[in-house]
Amino acid sequence: MATEEGYVFKLTDENTAWIRTQRKKTCEHCETRDECQTMGNKQEDMEVELPNTIGADVGDRVVLSMPTGSLIYLSFLMYVAPIIVMIIGGVLGQELARYYQMDETGFSVLFSFLFFGLSIFCIRIYSNVMTKKNKYKPRLTRIINQSINRNESLENELCLK
Repeated sequence: MATEEGYVFKLTDENTAWIRTQRKKTCEHCETRDECQTMGNKQEDMEVELPNTIGADVGDRVVLSMPTGSLIYLSFLMYVAPIIVMIIGGVLGQELARYYQMDETGFSVLFSFLFFGLSIFCIRIYSNVMTKKNKYKPRLTRIINQSINRNESLENELCLK
């Protein structure tokens, strides 16, 4: 299970928490780090809104996790599937060129790029559907450190009782 640490910086009325995490060193070597906006802006911090299932409060340090299976599936979908579809397009283009007695190389290249673009378009549409499913979203797993304000308010409640 992939995990990340962050802190709660905002709570909403819908029982969701906004979590801010810092990009790890693993992001430094990623080819798409400058375009990555899956969890926020392009700078050092990433932000994500998640259901507050653990009762976190503003300032709490929390752990976010995502099942490894979902992460592998999403990685395959983004990086491997378009290449496979591109190869299929190239083979199909070559076979169609033979059938119509045209330039095999040109048709192969044309269909490769056509299928690649089509796969990216389909992945983009499918990603909008997947973002609505909790299976592909990180989850709040646990609270590491509670905020000082929260500890003070709990102490005040205990003193009043």
